[in-house]
Formats: sequence, structure tokens, C-alpha cells
Amino acid sequence: MKNNNAEKINEAILLINNSSFSKAVKLLEEIIIKDNSDFRLLYLLGTAYLKLGKLDLAELNLTNCLKFNENLTSALHNLGITLSLKKNFSEAKKKFLKVLELEPKNLDTMIELARNYELSKNLNEAKKHYEEILKIDAKNKTVNNLLGRMLINMGFHKLGLNYLRKSIGLIRFKEQNFEIIK
Repeated sequence: MKNNNAEKINEAILLINNSSFSKAVKLLEEIIIKDNSDFRLLYLLGTAYLKLGKLDLAELNLTNCLKFNENLTSALHNLGITLSLKKNFSEAKKKFLKVLELEPKNLDTMIELARNYELSKNLNEAKKHYEEILKIDAKNKTVNNLLGRMLINMGFHKLGLNYLRKSIGLIRFKEQNFEIIK
């Protein structure tokens, strides 16, 4: 039975990696009915539900996964994303900070924490966190893009465009707007 589960878990991982989230959910639910004691199943199911946008089910499964292993950083990270999408920013922040306590240089989580601050309208804190990431990886296109767009929305157009330039290339200014040169 356990060997068969291992094969099915590997199949579910392949389905998730190939963006076949609904098929992965169906397969994982079949396995969990027979064996609900494997935290990996709960993690994978929660992740698949997150990818499907079924946030309540994602939260439930990721929370249950963490009952088995409270320091599983990938589950904490995905639960943070889930909570942020549900606009539960304070709880999301706690999950992201827990990941960073365990893995201080986890760039993906650092980005999600900064985005969480931005989404919760704590723009100064978001800016501070984006800048911290850029101290580690100055050429990070995702962060340069996010920070640039946020600064433009805050009214800091030149500074924002400077960050956007780092993420997308040259910017040619015209009378009323700008164009991106690739």
C-alpha cells in the first residue's frame, strides 16, 4: 500500500508541475481517503487548491499539514500566499516571517512579504522590504518591476521608471508617455 502511495504521490507531483491541478486534486483526495497521516499529501493538496484558487480548501489542507510539521517552510510560504489572497494580511505576514526565521535569505518569501505589505497598503514597509531584496540581488527583475510599479502608483514617477528600466530594458520618453525598448 505504501509503495503504491509513493507512486501516486509522484504522479500527483508531476500533475502539479504540469499545471494539471484538478487531476492532481482528484488523485490526492483518493489517496487521503485511505491514508490521511502523511503531511506531504496535505501539502500537495493544499498547493493544488491554491493554484486552482480554492483558497478555503488550500488554507485547510496547508494548516493541517503544518500540524504534522510546523516548520515546513514550503507549507508556511504557500499558506502565507493563501492568507494574503484572502486579504488576511496580518496572518499572512506571520507565516512569511516564520519562513524567514527558518530561512533568512528565502527570496521568494521575502518577495511575498513585501507584496503582502503592498497589498495591505503599508507602502513604506513594502518599499523597505523590496529594497532589502535588491541589496541581495540588485538585478532581480521581479522585484525591480514590483517596486517600480508601486513607486509610480505612489507618484514617484522618475524613481519608479528607473526601477522598471532595470526590470524590462530601456525606456524612451515621448511627449505624453513612454515606450519600452527591448
